[in-house]
Amino acid sequence: MHNKPICIQFKNDNTSGEEMLQVAGIHVVMGVLGYAQSKLYWQQDTQVPVIAKCMTRDRFYELRNYMHFVDNTSEHNEKLWKVKPFLDCVQKKCLTLPRSHHLSVDEQMVPFSGKCGFVTYVPSKPNPLGLKCFILAAPDGLVLDFMFYNGSGTVSAEDIKEYGLGAAVVKMMTESVPRDNQHCVYTDRFFTNVKSVDMLLGRKIYQTVKDNKSVVILSSWVGSSPPTTYKRRSREHKKKIDVPQPVEMKLYNENMGGVDLCDRFLSYYRCYIRTSKWPVRMFNHFIDLVIVNSCRSDLVSEKTGGANGVGMIGTSAPVSTRKTSHDEMSVMYKRPFGQMDEWTECNV
Repeated sequence: MHNKPICIQFKNDNTSGEEMLQVAGIHVVMGVLGYAQSKLYWQQDTQVPVIAKCMTRDRFYELRNYMHFVDNTSEHNEKLWKVKPFLDCVQKKCLTLPRSHHLSVDEQMVPFSGKCGFVTYVPSKPNPLGLKCFILAAPDGLVLDFMFYNGSGTVSAEDIKEYGLGAAVVKMMTESVPRDNQHCVYTDRFFTNVKSVDMLLGRKIYQTVKDNKSVVILSSWVGSSPPTTYKRRSREHKKKIDVPQPVEMKLYNENMGGVDLCDRFLSYYRCYIRTSKWPVRMFNHFIDLVIVNSCRSDLVSEKTGGANGVGMIGTSAPVSTRKTSHDEMSVMYKRPFGQMDEWTECNV
């Protein structure tokens, strides 16, 4: 007896922009509810009406499995060619967002453990295995620019030879930063050397870096004065007391965590439905990132009375140097939907 392969024929292979928006919306709802398997959203006993009425299960699987952003038969020279049009669209909108005076450059991981030529392992990240992305962010988690690490072709060979990989990344990430002596970029040790500080000073951009191993601060933005203090628990006095703190350390602690804050917001509603296709994972990740950036822009707009600016989805987002607290942002991203019935009348 021979086993014959099973071939599933779908009635319609064509799609539209509206249908792909529905796929994106379904992924967002899946991230909120967090079922272990995608088929549970269509099963009778666990069905979510907003998903089941929007699209059938087989149609969702078909569109997800055959999702492409380019023609696979075309010639290509980049490792990210399969998602380049989509990434370029998101990046173009990020570049229109206002730059705050304090910026940070750090790594972000797109979780993925499937087959891909540039999967990276970074043990210090919450999701250590995946696709590594370098991010330029504001202190409140607003992503302003990004680029992916894809091996030897990430940055030019001349820049690597002169500055090293980390500093060469900073050089590329700061291309969109105004050169007016009003901006400071915060990095860790990986992205910094003396040459990079001199290079940014030539662009009228300042830099502050902290080495966590030996607690060393290098800054072209401020010095050690004026002195500041920091509240710290004292075992001897059994209460918090003021201890001296260099001003550059205070500014670094306040402004370096933008990328980590973005990671935190992404983790709240990330869609963890498994996929073996890295373009699908990238699609899901950047849909979530656009939502985080849009919510951040709307929050600032509310607090400043709707000043003029550019948001991720065409809404107003003012230029503001005020840093939004973690507690204020957490209220926006707190899971509000505890019952599936509340999703019945929603539109994806």
